[in-house]
Amino acid sequence: MRKLKNNRGMTLAELLVGLGILMILSGVSFVAVTQYQKSLRQMERDSIAKEIFIAAQNHLAMAQSEGYLNLTKTEFGTTPNDSGKNIVYYYTVNEGSSTGKIFDQMLPFGSIDETVRTGGNYLIRYRKDIGQVLDVFYCSTKGTPESYNYTKGNLDYGTVMNLRDNKTTGDNKAARHSWDGESILGWYGGLAEADNGLNKELSELPKLEKPLEAPTIEIDNAERLSVKITDPNTNAIINGVDVASLRLIIQGKNAKHYITIRDGNTLNESAKKTEDQKSEYLIYLDDITTSNGHFSDLNRLFEDETEGNCIPGEDIKIQAVSFSNKALANVAYSGKKTTNSLFAKVKDGTAYIQNIRHLENLDQAISGVDLSNNLLSIHNAVQTKDMSWTDFVEKLGLNNTDSVIISRSDLMNVSPGFSPIELKSALSYDGKNHSITNSFPIYGTIYP
Repeated sequence: MRKLKNNRGMTLAELLVGLGILMILSGVSFVAVTQYQKSLRQMERDSIAKEIFIAAQNHLAMAQSEGYLNLTKTEFGTTPNDSGKNIVYYYTVNEGSSTGKIFDQMLPFGSIDETVRTGGNYLIRYRKDIGQVLDVFYCSTKGTPESYNYTKGNLDYGTVMNLRDNKTTGDNKAARHSWDGESILGWYGGLAEADNGLNKELSELPKLEKPLEAPTIEIDNAERLSVKITDPNTNAIINGVDVASLRLIIQGKNAKHYITIRDGNTLNESAKKTEDQKSEYLIYLDDITTSNGHFSDLNRLFEDETEGNCIPGEDIKIQAVSFSNKALANVAYSGKKTTNSLFAKVKDGTAYIQNIRHLENLDQAISGVDLSNNLLSIHNAVQTKDMSWTDFVEKLGLNNTDSVIISRSDLMNVSPGFSPIELKSALSYDGKNHSITNSFPIYGTIYP
């Protein structure tokens, strides 16, 4: 039999039908993906609203226990018309517009992410008489590069109050998906409201049996700049989960870094335990022998938890804070301690040098320091102790000099040893008759 070939292609009608089917399938898929994205963003905003609720409740309870809420001149926020009594207040923040004492009482510094605290759009509603937060609404600022963010000028109380999930209205997540035509609104309610008015029903959030204790810090500005944090809150356990978080705050003149030590998910067993079962953490802020260990690397390594850039060589204030985003608890701060980020100290344009790290940090290629910076204006360096390369290595806990390389951007592949110091601006160095010994091998010279 003879095989016949059919060279005829698709007709125009067949092509149009195929394209129509593809368009329908694409449209359905696009709608599904869009709704899924909105659901994820809804969960994110609800989660942030919950964090705001917990932080605000913790500090409101602390303000009440210290008597602030009983002062007649205390600023409480705005009284809504639907409360019936002067016991319910709400406090709104619209793109960093908040000022006043109530801001420090409800969300003081360190209680929550600073971008949310000072830059978000949120509303906190609470009762003064029992010191309890009722609910929190949250929406992204319109300046963020996200979709579905807040587009109105202010977060209006009367508009958003109809979008709560409670016994009367039920689940309003769908309405909050696009509550003003575009924005996604987060909400978390800790207290329910009965039909006959406000009651004192407690939040479903767990509550610690005893307050968090303040952590302590010790600073060692020597061969490394280190901070030892002692955390007494190892017993903040609910249902086998550690609910306490620990954060280190490094504050420069115009910047802050937040280093999360433990996040309150599980107890960190890697910490050193003391005899009284406290946890000790050792954090290095400046280590010239470790790649990415320099103080200047904080700006990059902790980019998500940074406000501005700390300046290498400036004085910094260091503080630890214990808090919880998973339970009702107080916030406990350590005392603040001050040290210099690169040197023993800087005073009146003079950098004081006590060890090899301080000396090497005079080199901008090593430490990132700009000696001519207006904030620093370092023109002199004074050596206050004898310094030895061998002692430097031994105090680092290393066995021999072959394992030590001064980490420098343009000398990453040289042999181990003392690195030459090259300055980009004039500096007067006064050794005060102190010595620098055992520095072999030296690659170059120290330029005055």
